[in-house]
Amino acid sequence: MRKFVGYEKGVNIGGWMSQCKYTDEHIRNFITEKDFKKMSEWGLDHVRIPVDYNIFMTDNGDIMERGFRYVQFALDMCEKYKLNMILDLHKTMGFFFDAAHQEKGFFDSEILQVYFYQIWDEFSRRYGKYSSRLTFELLNEVTEPEFSKKWNAIAKKAIEVIRANAPDIKIIIGSYWNNSVDALAD
Repeated sequence: MRKFVGYEKGVNIGGWMSQCKYTDEHIRNFITEKDFKKMSEWGLDHVRIPVDYNIFMTDNGDIMERGFRYVQFALDMCEKYKLNMILDLHKTMGFFFDAAHQEKGFFDSEILQVYFYQIWDEFSRRYGKYSSRLTFELLNEVTEPEFSKKWNAIAKKAIEVIRANAPDIKIIIGSYWNNSVDALAD
């Protein structure tokens, strides 16, 4: 694909549901309808919404409804203000691009990978119907080349999980070195 139509001019909404205080007060007030309206007025065609696993899932792998309500709000606001959306799983249990957060083990742990697939199963089941205006980004910034082979296998399985519920949704798969185009071939 040479041109990602509908995703050419956008903004990343970091600090809302990722890399933040995970309180309901913060998530409810950090980004509001007026922000979506303003982004639309800027002439943007999409927003990227990074989210962290811990507002959707407990450390035991149980699904929590809380985060899904906020994603639905974002989708509703994007529809109202004619914006497309990228839903980016920014942090999954056992991996975060910033090593200082001490999230590790994802690429070697079957259970952490199962949790990753469960989150994508939930996202695709709930939001696959928005495929004309929503794109999934599997995981933010896989960082190291040694993860490449394992990441390719994990991404392939995640795509299979997503396709069972959302056969035509667009999916972004980043490469290592923080999504560098130089690493894309791997």
